[in-house]
Amino acid sequence: MLDNMLNVLECIRDNVQQEWKQTKTFLDRYQLTEDEVRALYAEQLADDDMDTFFSTLERVQQVKSDCKDLVASGEVNCALELLDTVGKYQEAGFERLYQWTAKKCAEVDGEPSNLLHRAIALLSDRSEFYNYCKECLTTSRRALIVRRFIMALTVGGPNGIPRPIEMHAHDPVRYCGDMLAWVHQAIATESEFFRVLFDGDVEFSPSNSEPSVEAGSSALPAEAANVCTSMVGCAFDGVAKPLQVRVEQTLSSPHGIVIAYKLVHLLAFYHHKFDQLVAHSDVARALRHCRGAANEAFHRQFQQLVDAVAASAQDYAASLAATHTTLDVSHRLVALLEVFQTSLLPEQEKEADLAPLFDGILPALELMCQRSVTSLDPVDALVFRINNFSCLQAPLARFPEVNRWYLEMGLDLERWLRDLSELQATRVLDRCRVSTLLQHIQDFQQSHAMNPGLSPADTPGLDGETVTQVMGDFCAALMTLMFPQLESLAQPALADKARTLTSATLAGTYAFIYEFVFDARYDYTPSNEPMSSSWSSVERSRRVALQHSPEEIRTVLELDTK
Repeated sequence: MLDNMLNVLECIRDNVQQEWKQTKTFLDRYQLTEDEVRALYAEQLADDDMDTFFSTLERVQQVKSDCKDLVASGEVNCALELLDTVGKYQEAGFERLYQWTAKKCAEVDGEPSNLLHRAIALLSDRSEFYNYCKECLTTSRRALIVRRFIMALTVGGPNGIPRPIEMHAHDPVRYCGDMLAWVHQAIATESEFFRVLFDGDVEFSPSNSEPSVEAGSSALPAEAANVCTSMVGCAFDGVAKPLQVRVEQTLSSPHGIVIAYKLVHLLAFYHHKFDQLVAHSDVARALRHCRGAANEAFHRQFQQLVDAVAASAQDYAASLAATHTTLDVSHRLVALLEVFQTSLLPEQEKEADLAPLFDGILPALELMCQRSVTSLDPVDALVFRINNFSCLQAPLARFPEVNRWYLEMGLDLERWLRDLSELQATRVLDRCRVSTLLQHIQDFQQSHAMNPGLSPADTPGLDGETVTQVMGDFCAALMTLMFPQLESLAQPALADKARTLTSATLAGTYAFIYEFVFDARYDYTPSNEPMSSSWSSVERSRRVALQHSPEEIRTVLELDTK
C-alpha cells in the first residue's frame, strides 16, 4: 500500500514539475522579467545603458507580437490581460526612448551615431514619436547650419583654411560662387546625414556628378525619400535669408555687363541644382528670386548698351571703318559668349539665352547704320555698313553655338557686297558711256524681233564709229581699273571679293557687246585695225574695231586666276 502511495506521489510530483516548467516557459515567452521592467522604467538613460534598453524594447515588441497570436488563438483566458500589460510596458519604454532620442537629436553635431539610428528605427513604429524626432532633429540641424554658414563667411575653416568667404566680397562672381558652393556642399552632406540616420546604410548615388536627393532613391520607399527631402530642405531654411540678402547686395552693386552675365549663369546653375536637391524649400525659393534679380540687372545693362549703339549715329571716321561703339559692342559680345561657353545650363536654356542678345544688338546696329549714312555717297554708305557688320560677325566664327546668327550676317554681307559691286560697275559703265550703248542694244534687239531686216549700223547710237569709240574708251578704262572706295573695306577678303564681283560684271558686259558685234545677223564688220579716215561712210558705220577679245579682258582683270 505504501508503494502505491509513493507511486502516486511521484506521479503527482512529476506532473507538478511538468506544469511548472510549462508555466515558466509560458511566462518567459509572454511576460517580462523584473530586470527588463526596471530597465524600461529607468528614470535616467545613460549611453552605456542603451544597448540593454534597446534589447529590452525589442523583446517587448516580440512579446507583444506573441501575445497577439495568443489572443487570436483563443486558447488562453488570460491572453488579453497579458497583451494589455505588455502594451503598457511598451508605451513606457517608447516614452523614455523618445525622451532620450529627442535629447540626442538636439545635441548631435557630427556624424550620426549607431545608437541614435537604432533608436529612430525603433520609434518608426510610433508615428507621433517618430515625427517629433524628425522635427527636433531638423530644428537642431537648422541652427547648426546657420552657425556654420556664418562661420564660413566671417571666420573660415580651421587655422584660416579655407579663408573667410567675405574676404572675396570685392569679387562678385567668386563671392557668390563661394557662398553657393558652400551651401551646395552642405546640402549634400546633410542629405547623406539624414539618409544614414533614417534609412540605415542605403547608398546615396550622385546624379550628374553632383549629389542629389533624387539620385539612388529607387532603392528606398518613396515615402522615406520624401521625408529626407523635406527634412533637408527644412534644415536649410535658416540659410535662405542671409544668403539671399548677400546675393542681392552683390547684384545691386555697380559692375560691368560681363560680370552681370557671369552672375546670371552662376545663379541659374545653382538654381537648377537646388531645385533638384531641396525642391520647394526656402533656400530654393530664395535662389529663384536671386536668379530673377540677376536677369533683370543684366537685361537692364544690356538694354543700355543697345540704346547706346542705336544712338551713336553720325559717329563715323573718314576711313568709314567700324565705329568705336561697334568695336566696343563686338568686344563685349565676345566676352559674353566666352561666359556662355563655360555655362553648365541645359542646352535648351542656353540657346534661348542667346536669342535676346542678337535680337537686341543687330537691329540697333542696323538702325545706327541707317541714321549714319543718310548724307553719305551710296558706295560709301555700303562700305560703312559692311565694315560695321563684318566687325561684329568676324569674331563669331569661333563660337559654334552662334552659327545661326553668323550665317545670317554672312548672307547680309554677301548681299551688300553684290550691291556694292553693281554700284561700282555701273559708275564705270556710265563714265565710259557703255550704259547708253547697252540701252541702244536692248532697244534694237526689241525692234529687230519685230523687223528682222533692220540693221544696227543704221540705228542711231549703234553705228560702227560710235561703238568703236565707246568700246575703245571702255577697254582703256578696264586696263587701268581701280576702285579706291573699296580700299576702305576693313577686311581684305571682303575687299577682294567686291573687286572680283565688280570686275566680273564689267567683263561680262564687255563679252555681251563683243558677241553682239560679232553676231552675223547684224551686218557688222569686226576689225582689229584702228578706224581710218580713208573708209567710206558706209564702211565706217559698219566696221567696228575691237582691240581685245573677252578672254584677254578677263586675263587683264585677273578673273581667270581666281
